Amino acid sequence: MTIALFNTSLQINADLFGYLALGFFAFSFLMQSTRKTFLAQAPADACYGIHFLMLGSLTGCMVSLAAACRDLFAGLASERIMRIAIFIYLGLIWSVTFFTFNNDLAALFPATASSLASCAMLLRNNYYHSRYVIFAVQSIWLCFFTSIGSIPGIVGALGIITMNIIGLMRYHYDTSKRIVPA
Repeated sequence: MTIALFNTSLQINADLFGYLALGFFAFSFLMQSTRKTFLAQAPADACYGIHFLMLGSLTGCMVSLAAACRDLFAGLASERIMRIAIFIYLGLIWSVTFFTFNNDLAALFPATASSLASCAMLLRNNYYHSRYVIFAVQSIWLCFFTSIGSIPGIVGALGIITMNIIGLMRYHYDTSKRIVPA
């Protein structure tokens, strides 16, 4: 009985950190510059790290905590230095992933999604391409969230995928209006 209550309260606490992360991510999209967006996403990644640890995913935790550091660095460093830091970050998260790998293929999802997200950071001045990368990233995160039972993660990924599709549709609609027939 005590174990069942502990597991229930652990799930509630895990969900609390998950929804807190979701709130920080939603807040980050209200920022008016890319740098401020990255800085606002750092606490979201840290909360997701705690959320994943409470749900039993050490790999997800480590990748998310490293992503929080990456986001802080991306918000504070110049773009040239950030490019170098991203490659260091990629080496770090894949090392952590292989070190904590326990024959569960779902453990590869966080590093894969975070690697693609890091590449999207390099495309931050190209709306069209970065949106397609974000769509792929969130699809991978959705698979991971589903595999570990993260309701806040599922809600967040579906929300971002939906907003991304709407944004791409608006982008394509706007560009189609600009085309003048010959």
